[in-house]
Amino acid sequence: MSRVLRCFVVGVVLVGLWGATCLPLAAAAGKPQAAKPQEDIAVATTSPGSVIGRVYDAATGIPLEGAQVVVAQGGVFAREGKSLGKTDEQGRYECIAALGRGSTSYDVGKLLLSGLIGGMAGAWSTKTQRVDVTQLNLRVTRPGYHQFEGVVKCRKTDAERFNVVMEPILLTADSSPEASTAADGWGALRMLEVTVTPSVLHPREKAKVVARLQAPAAAAIKQKQSFLDSLFGKKGKEQLRVVMFSSLSSRRRALQVATKEGGLVEFTGEFEAPRSTPTPSVWLTVLVEESPVEIVAGADVKRALVQILPAGADQKAARLRLEAAGLAEANETAQAQAKVQELCSLPGATLDDYLYLASLSEKLHDRATRASAMQQALKMIPTTGKTVVVSGEELKLEAARWKVLGDYAAALTENGQSSDVIAEVAPTVEKVKEKDRPRKIPGQVAVALAAAYLESGKLAEAEALNDKLGGWPGGSSSAQAQEFRRKLRLAQVEKATRQSPDSAQAWADYGRALIDQGQWEDAVAKLRIALEKAPDSPAVRRDLMYALTHLQQPQAAVDADLDAALVAAEKQVGTAKGATPSKNFYDWHTYAMLLYRKAYLQRQAGDPAAAATLKHSREMMVEATKCGRAGADVQEQQSTKLIAISGFAYPEAANDFLILDCLDILADQPEDYLSWYTIATALLDMNQTEVAEAALQECLKLQPALLEGKYAGARLALQQGDREKSKTLLRELLQQNPKHPQANPLLAQLYAEEGDIVSSAACLAAHAQCYGSVQ
Repeated sequence: MSRVLRCFVVGVVLVGLWGATCLPLAAAAGKPQAAKPQEDIAVATTSPGSVIGRVYDAATGIPLEGAQVVVAQGGVFAREGKSLGKTDEQGRYECIAALGRGSTSYDVGKLLLSGLIGGMAGAWSTKTQRVDVTQLNLRVTRPGYHQFEGVVKCRKTDAERFNVVMEPILLTADSSPEASTAADGWGALRMLEVTVTPSVLHPREKAKVVARLQAPAAAAIKQKQSFLDSLFGKKGKEQLRVVMFSSLSSRRRALQVATKEGGLVEFTGEFEAPRSTPTPSVWLTVLVEESPVEIVAGADVKRALVQILPAGADQKAARLRLEAAGLAEANETAQAQAKVQELCSLPGATLDDYLYLASLSEKLHDRATRASAMQQALKMIPTTGKTVVVSGEELKLEAARWKVLGDYAAALTENGQSSDVIAEVAPTVEKVKEKDRPRKIPGQVAVALAAAYLESGKLAEAEALNDKLGGWPGGSSSAQAQEFRRKLRLAQVEKATRQSPDSAQAWADYGRALIDQGQWEDAVAKLRIALEKAPDSPAVRRDLMYALTHLQQPQAAVDADLDAALVAAEKQVGTAKGATPSKNFYDWHTYAMLLYRKAYLQRQAGDPAAAATLKHSREMMVEATKCGRAGADVQEQQSTKLIAISGFAYPEAANDFLILDCLDILADQPEDYLSWYTIATALLDMNQTEVAEAALQECLKLQPALLEGKYAGARLALQQGDREKSKTLLRELLQQNPKHPQANPLLAQLYAEEGDIVSSAACLAAHAQCYGSVQ
């Protein structure tokens, strides 16, 4: 390379590096809130992104145009700037706010290898985008409506696009006694039903498919045309798109709008029965694929059953299948199960009929019927041929047998028949060479067998299989695998205490296992035994103190040991000179929470050291948050590698981030009641009851009429064991805000736990009327 060219390349590099430094600073300068301290860059929200959401009339569900939305930044609702937005005719707004951090790094080596053109295209850069926020404070106003001001959660975060989609806001009219609210899980649109006529077909016959949707925003369902589309007379893209596919084919076909009347929209399509089908039962699924408005949770899809029978076939089985499907779609699960049981007694019952019976029985927690149905389904898999249809999917015989065997084993385990699992599944597994098992045997089968070993008291066999589960696809990440590992760990630590009842370490390990699973009272009991056996153990004292901070009642008598617990926690994180810093999130989080409690106690006693202790707690939360990031989604784009990170790997990490952000705001805006409210709810989420109560009191001093304060108060009272106070606060809240997204489900839970099923059902019905389902 010539000297001139080298100088030119170096100049390009320097300009690029200068730009990399200046661009984030320029972005940060444009955001409304003050910059965070330099040491907080790893957790600070310094980069602006889009905040998107919708506002609706609470009474009609119609999108509201012209509502002003402001996103608070640094505790301030600005009067002008990009943090303000207005809703369009579909109630949609878009504002700009700090969401996380975006940065770009440059690889000089790649630049030299890719050349100038590649460098200019960005082939030597890596872009990192991190969205940290999980909620934001919004103020929404519109003439003629009650103002909304409060915390709104993110329904969706997208680090790649660097935006967040917020939960909808429902505004109530000035004349209404009800309050405006953020409506988590609410939707303006729901699918009511899907019908197929006729529902029994012969091969090559056609049926009409009709989907009825409740859509108060029906007037906004129209064709969206670009300028070029309109110029060339092309049809625009539908903003509400409903598609259909069947269990025989995943190909999606769009349904067409047939009628729009009032708040109802009807879509129609056509289904043609194939010439031949491996099963008489074909499920048609209708899905709202795109919508201009939010959809009620779980109301975006409906299914309908079609029976395809040869001419002259007995239609009794077909009739029972259709009746059962209709009952199941209407949530009449017990009646549907009875119909399928009658169906399975007929000679024409199919493999899918038994699988459907097992599925309905699982919903009813009828474990015996589920296990029996799965056993019969396993017997119905043919021994000859190449393929068989299982739940609408055509599988090779071996794959089908393993799939059904896994479900059968799980059903047996849940029904307490672990010995049957070992007797029936283990020999089948052992017929496959050990090196081939992860490739040939589904992880579900291995997990079910491991769980059966554990339930049967065969701990050694369970441990041996657990060591190998990582090699199975789905052997580690499935819910069943995680539940098995949870039970296995408890069995291991319990066994250790039985074998070595005088071992302080065994009892400490037992307590730590219970802490990790949120069983605080049991953890305290085990850790106290460990402390009796090892009074000078700082690690045990630290874990005991951390567990005690989660109990319902105040632990003032134990706070005398808090300093010793702090010394142990500090040693664990490795902040001392020459020590290796911990990479474990929970080490830092535990230390931060103990310090936070220490600061609270000092403040209660009027100790001026409280501020320094709180500052130290904040520093430890920063370290915890760094360790608590969610896994990065790395994408190799055409010119740039993009590393996108959304959220945190642990719920406690998300709460640590919220507390950090609020502490920063309160340093400049000490009367920001929403920050105190957020701190209180974050601490409630982590069962830090006593310090949560103090934060909530600070919030209500500043804003005594805060409705959400009643919900937080109800949660607090419940954690303190005062169920009557909790119910009273929830009832008061629902009088002023009947559409509150969490109040009715919590009240229903309290009634159900007391045996008042009628009151519980009434609360759930009131919630379902607005939200469709309990989340």
